[in-house]
This record gives sequence, structure tokens and C-alpha cells, in this order.
Amino acid sequence: VVLPKINQVYSHALTDVTFSKDKEAVVVMYHRVVGEPLTDSKFNVYITKDKLDWQLGNLKKRGFDFITFKDLANGVKVKKPIILTFDDGYEDNYLNLLPLLKKYQAKAVIYCLGDRTIQSNIWDEKLGEPRANLMSDSQIKECHDSGLVEIASHGLKHQHLPDLDEEEAREEFELSKSNLESLINDKVVSFAYPYGDYQKREEALAYEAGYDFAIGTVNGPLKLTDNYYAIRRIQIFPNEDKLGFWKKTSGFYLSLCKLKGKDF
Repeated sequence: VVLPKINQVYSHALTDVTFSKDKEAVVVMYHRVVGEPLTDSKFNVYITKDKLDWQLGNLKKRGFDFITFKDLANGVKVKKPIILTFDDGYEDNYLNLLPLLKKYQAKAVIYCLGDRTIQSNIWDEKLGEPRANLMSDSQIKECHDSGLVEIASHGLKHQHLPDLDEEEAREEFELSKSNLESLINDKVVSFAYPYGDYQKREEALAYEAGYDFAIGTVNGPLKLTDNYYAIRRIQIFPNEDKLGFWKKTSGFYLSLCKLKGKDF
């Protein structure tokens, strides 16, 4: 994929914001934010609001600066950046996450579907995961208008992009972007590949559709600046203990995983 040519000021801004004193930007991945542990969850893609409350407070005490990909695109400079990402756009993000962001004046990126007729996690329901409602249009707009949430794209229908022909895949990038931009009356700058799966074609399509950043899950280069269309994330699980959370949000975690050959 041909990466975008960015001007010198933009490049310096990204470099400044990307590297904390630990030499690594921290990008973490969540999904649902629930009141109580989900005993019937098959994939454990959730965190309780009490645990997230503690984690946000911990990050605040450790001096992290909560930023978004839109902040990066705008050249925001901070000393110790962390980007909190939440996939799928669940209604509990509005109900449980947004109040916590307000409490700590923290920021997050929520990846929503561009097909606004999809109201629940139908892609997971067919695999045995409990039904979970997605945010409504008004809830998405309220999150955006809070100034604490970057609304970003997770495709149109949460499809496995490498399986689609090029025209279908291109629509997933382009139409989801335009639909969400019309909804929030603002630019959508980042994309999360559904299932975290992508190839060079998807990287190119993200760039061609006008995104500044695209993110996967646990694959990709160690440093954000290595490839803005293959950004790697660290998943936070519901059973994450305090030591594990500290390790995962330390700037050297990905490098340590690579050194030890440890799969997180």
C-alpha cells in the first residue's frame, strides 16, 4: 500500500504525540461496558463498569493523556498518550462508558457501523453470543457532541473484509464513512477492521477512502508510526488483574511480547 504523504508539520506532530517516555504509544481495545459480569458470554468481549472505573482512575494517576485518533490528525501534542478504543458501538457504551469519561475527563474512540438499520450484534448472535443492542443515532450524536468521544467507522455491516470482492469492500469503507459523517456532521478519520482482519488491499482501500488511520487487533507493527493503516492494539479482558493491566498499558509491553514470543 502507498502510504499518504503528510506534510512536515503533521509528521512532527505525530512523532511527538506517538512516543511517550516509554517509547511506545498505548492503544487499547475494549468492546462492551456492562454492569455485571456476563456469565453467558462466549467471547468475553466486555468489561464491567466498576473495573473500567478503576482502570481510568489508574491511568489518570499514572499521568496518561487520553487522546483520540482525531487528536493525532489535528496535531495534538502530549507527553504520555493513550488511546482507548471500543468496537461495535454498543448501547452500553453510551449508558456506562460515557458517564465514566465525563467523570475522569477522559477521551475514547467508539467504532460504529455505517449501516444504521443494524440494531444489535447480529454477527455474534449467530455464533451463540447474547444479543446486545447498539447505540441509536441520537446516542451516537450525544457521544460525539460531548467532546470526549471520537465516532469512527467499523464498516457498514461488520463483514469480514478480505472475503469481499473489491467493490463490496470499497463500499464498506466509503459508505460507512459518509453515513457516519452525515450523522455527526463531522469528519470520520479512523477505521477499525471488523474481526481485526485485513490485508494490503484493505490498507489501500482505507487510505483511498480518506481515512487517516486504520486499526487491527493483535497484529501489525509495534509502533504506530510504522504504518498508520495497520495499527496494533492491546486487548483488555474482563478478568484482567491490576498487575496485568499495568503491564499491558506500559509502553514496553508489545516489545516485551515480541521478545518473549508471548501471545497476548
